[in-house]
Amino acid sequence: MSRKYGPNDTTSHETVSQRVGRFALLLGLIFAIVVAVVVAQRFSTDTLALIAGLVLGGALLAFPLLAIAWVFVAVKTRSQPRQMYPPYQMPPVIIQQPQQPLLPHYGQPWLPPQHQPRSWDVIGND
Repeated sequence: MSRKYGPNDTTSHETVSQRVGRFALLLGLIFAIVVAVVVAQRFSTDTLALIAGLVLGGALLAFPLLAIAWVFVAVKTRSQPRQMYPPYQMPPVIIQQPQQPLLPHYGQPWLPPQHQPRSWDVIGND
């Protein structure tokens, strides 16, 4: 049974953004390797030995530290039983309304003021 690869291929479930991301990652890796080779050619042997020692020493130091951290996390999670929290409930909301307005002679502040109807005197309309 032969498989067809092309625009009508239904076996690939990758989106365009995943393909572009993989391509950008590949270009970034190639760029990093080229820059590392060009820079490394300009270094002396002593400098290269120092850089290699620092990188390898850091890697050798990282593995035991990660192992110790993993052991601490594993011991801590096993020693403490999981706490069951009650379901979240809304706290009661209490609203207090005053019995009488604070400033009774001004009326209630959220209502527009009530005015008496105005009287107009037209001047010059004889």
